[in-house]
Amino acid sequence: MNAKVIGLALICLLGLFFRAEMFQHRDLNQDEDKHFNYALSAGFEPFWQRLHYGEELTSFPGHYLTTVPFIKAFHSKWGAAIPHIISTLLGFLFLYLICRRMFKTYWAILITFFFVAIHRELIYHAFELRPYAVLPTLALMSFYFLETLISPAFQPSFRQKAACLLLLLFTVAYHAYGILIVGVCSVFLLLRESVRYSTKAVYERTVPFYALLAVLAVPLWLWYNSGNVFRSGIDTFEFIADPAVHPAVFLKQVVGNLTGSKLNYIFLPGILFLPFCKPAVLREKIGYLLVLVIFPILLIFLSDVLSKYWFIQRQFIWVIPYFAIFIGWCWDSMLSNKVRA
Repeated sequence: MNAKVIGLALICLLGLFFRAEMFQHRDLNQDEDKHFNYALSAGFEPFWQRLHYGEELTSFPGHYLTTVPFIKAFHSKWGAAIPHIISTLLGFLFLYLICRRMFKTYWAILITFFFVAIHRELIYHAFELRPYAVLPTLALMSFYFLETLISPAFQPSFRQKAACLLLLLFTVAYHAYGILIVGVCSVFLLLRESVRYSTKAVYERTVPFYALLAVLAVPLWLWYNSGNVFRSGIDTFEFIADPAVHPAVFLKQVVGNLTGSKLNYIFLPGILFLPFCKPAVLREKIGYLLVLVIFPILLIFLSDVLSKYWFIQRQFIWVIPYFAIFIGWCWDSMLSNKVRA
């Protein structure tokens, strides 16, 4: 085992330690406790059932179906967290697979992994008995498999395409944000590959798949989403400042939640290398930031304002791995000399 593998393994272990320590030393919050007790007392609901066991809990069944067997089997919070522990491990795996595809330097991968390992929000929600524990992993897996499907650089087999379809359907059915995860990944990758290769090549490759995905996923999402119930009388800006009143504070809080740790601020200057990137690389990076980071946060923000629900950082927790990759990508361009001559 070489030093590079050992370095990444140590960072992963550090991240797992922080996550386990956080979960060990805190009590279940109100929503976790409600889910835990409901799972113990209720029967096993079918996957098509829209759930209504809490006033503000999502009717999407993914979290319920993946945790209930473990809650009933172990009757403990650690037993219930097993699927989320597995999800966390898969998250690190797919983060590495994406970084290996996108980066040229080992140090950029190291920066990205350290950013994720010590991120406050990712640590807190990693083993939490709520769907936010799994959303970052679904975001990474969706990006990886959609890139394999969309890019002409890869030649996926029928089994791989079928696996991709099942993953995307699971993502859509897991949580209301699932369709947004699939959507933003698709938009970025379709645009990027159309520039790299040709629109015709990408079109011929993806239209049949997306037609099938739309036929299956859109009705599925509409069915589950129609069962969502939210608490009324909520102040949208109870936890994050109103940008109409305090725009600078709002921006600082959003960027702070994306960064997630004071130590991670040392990596933000990597963004300053953007203006020195070659034009094609610069366009790709800006497109990535706009489509995968800024746009979903804005869409979630607008949805919260219109529905009069909290705008809170856990809602865009699945964007954080994309932001970490962006930061690592900026450093990778500098370290691999992908700057203007």
